[in-house]
Amino acid sequence: MTTGSSRTLFYSLVVPKRHVKDAKTALERRRVYDGDRKIRPATADDVDSLDSESCYVIPTNISQMARDGAVDDILQSLQLADLAGRVLHVICEEANDRSAQSSMEKVVKTWLTELSTTTRAPDVEDVEALLHGLPTTYSIYKPMLLLPPTSFQSPAWRALFSACTQTQVKKLFQILATGFGVTHVATNAPIPLHAKKGVENIVRSPTDLCPLYGDFGPVVSSHVPMTYDFDHAFWVSAKQNGITQVWAPRHTMFSRGNITEKARLLTLPSVLSSVEQGRRDGLGCAAVDLYAGIGYFAFSYLAAGVGQVLCWDVNAWSIEGLRRGAGAKKWTIRVMGAEGSNVYEAANGDLRTSRLLAFTQSNEMALSAINVLRRHIPPIRHVNCGLLPTSRGSWETAVAALDPSLGGWLHLHENFALGEIESKALHVRDEIQRIAVALVSPEEERRGQVGDVVLGHIQRVKSYAPGVWHCVLDVHVPPSGERRAGS
Repeated sequence: MTTGSSRTLFYSLVVPKRHVKDAKTALERRRVYDGDRKIRPATADDVDSLDSESCYVIPTNISQMARDGAVDDILQSLQLADLAGRVLHVICEEANDRSAQSSMEKVVKTWLTELSTTTRAPDVEDVEALLHGLPTTYSIYKPMLLLPPTSFQSPAWRALFSACTQTQVKKLFQILATGFGVTHVATNAPIPLHAKKGVENIVRSPTDLCPLYGDFGPVVSSHVPMTYDFDHAFWVSAKQNGITQVWAPRHTMFSRGNITEKARLLTLPSVLSSVEQGRRDGLGCAAVDLYAGIGYFAFSYLAAGVGQVLCWDVNAWSIEGLRRGAGAKKWTIRVMGAEGSNVYEAANGDLRTSRLLAFTQSNEMALSAINVLRRHIPPIRHVNCGLLPTSRGSWETAVAALDPSLGGWLHLHENFALGEIESKALHVRDEIQRIAVALVSPEEERRGQVGDVVLGHIQRVKSYAPGVWHCVLDVHVPPSGERRAGS
């Protein structure tokens, strides 16, 4: 649930269905199970999983004590280490979600009262069943109220809606919007990996967004969006770690769950040391985000002091959201078109006046642009590859993008089975080593001038699916001199 800064947050455990009973019993034995809140199905806001309905959220009465980290570390600090391996993720929620329930109940009761006075009022046989089926969690992304996909889907609600007119149903959501201080209401589901007919959902379109109230703008169209489309779309925003992000919910996604990774980048020693080195030598420091989206990680780099971030995304709606989010922080931004022809023009201008350079194109074209711009921008010290389930297709570009004379860090987002995280991470390190060797000149390779790639850290971000973890690998690539031309 989206909460204000003054509210107390308490831990909840995201657990696969088969472990719910054991986890609940363990919490009850320690007297830390919050019986005032219901065990509920996990939603897209809780886990990245496409099978999130097989997971459940179990509430505790343990107040949040520190920033989120690896699940095993949190469980250890909560004296729940015996639940390691059964808990997929630990999240923080408002302690008393009865406030959500009571708000929903108030709205519904107001609607039922008005409904009973209409001339075509359907019979409401079981008010308790309706109230019991109300959602207890929600997110507010101003000015939108986003509800779980199961909201108002119980048999009682389906029966009531089938007996109501469209006007009567719309009135419910109008009252709901007013009660929560928003102008739009919708339900959402996890972003599918594939769109219709099995085609890969490359741009991560939220095809399962279901608007319930308010004008969400034109439906998704196949043409390349223009200024008119952006101006007539519905936009929302959220603030995390003091950074505002903006997106059009009908056209692109927002992942609340990567907040801990965004926060980690703000204080990551390798980022801060790169910034400090750039300050000392006067060259500055740049980063590249090959899957920028609406600025999830690009904004964290800027907030940490990185002088310039180059961004790539194939979704023009994401780049427009990035542009609007940058404006909220007064970060200057220059957007390059899909054709990329203005890269040469940009290289002749003062690029350093733009904190962000955003390219609406595939990152397959990134290296050619970087090679044109490299002499006009600060040294690239960090590259973020934030695609799930794997970013493998961008690794060669990422290694080649780093400044050859200084080297730098790759932050690779990958999905690993729980029992294979360490071994798979080492395989990734070996693959990055192979790529680094292949990119240097044959003479340098013969002289043994290729240093060792180092796996610096494995960050467990969040459960992606039962038994599968979204991890970020921090991989250091050493300097390599001049890499092969055209690489």
